[in-house]
Amino acid sequence: AETLINGLLSDAPEDAFGWYVRGRVFLHRQQLAKAEQDFRQSLTLNPGWSDPAIYLAELLLDARRPEEAE
Repeated sequence: AETLINGLLSDAPEDAFGWYVRGRVFLHRQQLAKAEQDFRQSLTLNPGWSDPAIYLAELLLDARRPEEAE
């Protein structure tokens, strides 16, 4: 899955959904720093989208970074 998503992002780096999906893959693999980075990129590209915001907030709360989760 990661290889396919990387290909998608290589072709369309402006695709917020691709960054979100790759963040979910990294989250599933417990690669939390990479997941956080991808959720942030997804939100940069589409600030109004709640799905990556929710996952990012949960990730930050689990990492005991509540001030960033707000």
